[in-house]
Amino acid sequence: MNPARVLVFLMMLLTALSLIMAAPGVADTFRVEGEITDPVMPGQYVMYYINLTHCEQPFAGYDILLQYNPATLTFSEAVMGGLLISSDCEYFNYRMDFGKVRLVALADATKDSDSQKYIFGTGTLAELRFFVATSEEALGTNPVRFYWDDCGDNVISSVSGDTLFVSNDVYDYDGTLITGTPNIGGIDPGCFGSTLSMTVCPPGGMLPAIDFVHGAVVVDSQNDYYGCDPNGNYIAWEIADLTYLTNYIFLGGVEPVPLMGGDCNCDGNLNILDITRFIDFTLRGGEDPCGIEIE
Repeated sequence: MNPARVLVFLMMLLTALSLIMAAPGVADTFRVEGEITDPVMPGQYVMYYINLTHCEQPFAGYDILLQYNPATLTFSEAVMGGLLISSDCEYFNYRMDFGKVRLVALADATKDSDSQKYIFGTGTLAELRFFVATSEEALGTNPVRFYWDDCGDNVISSVSGDTLFVSNDVYDYDGTLITGTPNIGGIDPGCFGSTLSMTVCPPGGMLPAIDFVHGAVVVDSQNDYYGCDPNGNYIAWEIADLTYLTNYIFLGGVEPVPLMGGDCNCDGNLNILDITRFIDFTLRGGEDPCGIEIE
């Protein structure tokens, strides 16, 4: 073959590959991850973050649906994340259902400016606040997963508004690939009609270009600090704890389980100083020597 023709062919091939790689909507354009929280105790509030960890092009907004176990987690509120704030995002809202919460954000809600706003870069998309149940059922890993009820769930909109980026691969909170698992493994293939092409826009203007990673709230009662919970019901600093501790120290009552759950001043001992600290902290506004805030 003529060397010149070979060179031209190679140049054309490289150009085609570069166009494919640069084309909007190819796989892995975005990566959205739920947080794996640090361990918290039952009876505490926890902040849970939805992060955009990979972003190759600007976008106009998102519609995210999350599912959690309402027996162990109670949703309190959601606010826009730092990425939206830095992008001067104009609209953010959420809607609750039993065990589900939907998050919606739009960069440019008014459409009355000369230059259209958009979101670009990596960072936090939303911050959610949950209350952890005071029960043994809450101990361990409590998944907070992206959830697909229909074709419009968990999508990112292009700036022009003519394309919806949808799920590509989906991973569970432990890293397991679960793409295709009903409701938690991504969009229903039926949403694409007869094709799942990664480079040709399927019917309806949908492109599978987002990898999702589920998150979880981790609950652990076996921390070094038990939050002054001598009666062991996972609710720290309540009046019943004071009664329980007084009975144990002065009247020979049942010892706390775990024992250091009655160490309210965190000095490694159980004595009258723990009762004094309890009264000082809860009734007189004193400081918690263990550095834990009460919600």
